Amino acid sequence: KPKEKHGFAFGMTQSAFALAFGIGPLTGGLIAQKFGLEHVFLTNSVAFIFIGVLSFFLLNYSKNVSFQK
Repeated sequence: KPKEKHGFAFGMTQSAFALAFGIGPLTGGLIAQKFGLEHVFLTNSVAFIFIGVLSFFLLNYSKNVSFQK
């Protein structure tokens, strides 16, 4: 992968973390208030499983990664 895209990749990763940090507690609090605390964990479990399966099929992964200087 070209070095020119590293900055963009890091920026997108940090944006995703910032968005999750801002939205996560808000949605968790709303779900807990409306449905109860156990539903927060259920919702997160379903989301993590869905994202894991989606990542498995959509992300391109190679075991032969060579790091060059």
